[in-house]
Amino acid sequence: MFPIIPISREGPQWTAIPLAMIAPHEAQAWVNHGQTLARLAERGGLSACEAVAVLEDRAWRSMTPMTQKAAEARLDELVAEWRAALAVRPGDVP
Repeated sequence: MFPIIPISREGPQWTAIPLAMIAPHEAQAWVNHGQTLARLAERGGLSACEAVAVLEDRAWRSMTPMTQKAAEARLDELVAEWRAALAVRPGDVP
């Protein structure tokens, strides 16, 4: 799992996302933060907003002023999409 840094104390929050989900976006993590995912994890991870930027291959600055609530909601969507994609594999019959 890859750690997600809680920013506010309001509502449910992500504390981690699957490493396999964020690993393909390591290059964007490097662009945004100048560190590998392993190093970012050692330092506590990313905020939900930072994680969304990496997962969407966007510069973190382009994410502002995304609220923490909006970032958490988008992270919910991205994790659900990733999990759904795992459930449907090439060659599976619907």
